[in-house]
Amino acid sequence: MSLNQWATGGGGGRGNGGAVGAAGNAVSSLSATNDTAQAVNTGGGDLSGSSSAAGGWGGSQDVAGNGGDGGLGSSAIELTDVLGKNLNASANAYGGSGGQGSGAGNKGGDGGIAMTQANGSSSAGGLVSVSSFLIGGAGGSGTGGADGGRGADSTLSGALSGNSSGGVTVSGTATGGAGGYAATGQGGQGGSATMNNAVTGTTSGDLSLTQSANGGGGGQSGDGNNQGTVAGAGGSASSSLDKAASGFSLTLYNSAGGGGGGALNAGSGEAGAGGAAQANSTFSNDAGWATGASTASGGSGGYGGYYYDGSLYVGGAAGGAAATPL
Repeated sequence: MSLNQWATGGGGGRGNGGAVGAAGNAVSSLSATNDTAQAVNTGGGDLSGSSSAAGGWGGSQDVAGNGGDGGLGSSAIELTDVLGKNLNASANAYGGSGGQGSGAGNKGGDGGIAMTQANGSSSAGGLVSVSSFLIGGAGGSGTGGADGGRGADSTLSGALSGNSSGGVTVSGTATGGAGGYAATGQGGQGGSATMNNAVTGTTSGDLSLTQSANGGGGGQSGDGNNQGTVAGAGGSASSSLDKAASGFSLTLYNSAGGGGGGALNAGSGEAGAGGAAQANSTFSNDAGWATGASTASGGSGGYGGYYYDGSLYVGGAAGGAAATPL
């Protein structure tokens, strides 16, 4: 049996020198048990489900003013197996994009926040798989001298779990929102991504945990003319994952990747720096074997700029630092 649920927030209305409309939030929550007595899964087979939510986009400004911020996207799922069948639970969320800003001294709207929570359990030894990804909303663009909006940060801590005496697999990915483009203003900062023991599981069998944090890319500055300023920096990424297991096996993979710096598309200004990344892991298993890896990659620096007639050039930006202390 498969259950799938979506929620989508409405977009904010455009402004014409007045206030822009607010973005709609989206919230999706789903729970189910494959208990034939409750008529949820009368066939008694495997149970899978997904819960997804996408925030609405912020209203855009046509004349002069700030763009609206993106809406919240929040999803949750909880599935329970009591028949010893396979169970697959997935929760996904997307923050809404910020709206366009216009005019010097103004900015595009900031991206909306994304949140997820997912839990799967089997009291009868079924195989359990839990997954989640969330992406922060992108910052809105800036025109007429306005800056790009900031990408939303993405954070997960202790939100994803699986439990069974059978095999358990839990994976989660969090990505910061991209910074907004600016035609002649400053590009938006990419959103950061932070995961702190966001995935966990309990089983006497095989346990697999995967966690990945990725910073959002910085926003571009410049429209090909000699009027760029500073492109947005890539968002940082940090992922920490620790597990002491007591089962047949433990496999753990932890990673972090900084966001790329924004490009400069002009003959003057500054490209955005890449985001830093750090990944930390500890793992052990007192009842079986254990293997794991932790990797970090700094974001690439933004491309340097040039003026279309080829007379002016600007160098690229520095890449982000990376660290994987144990």
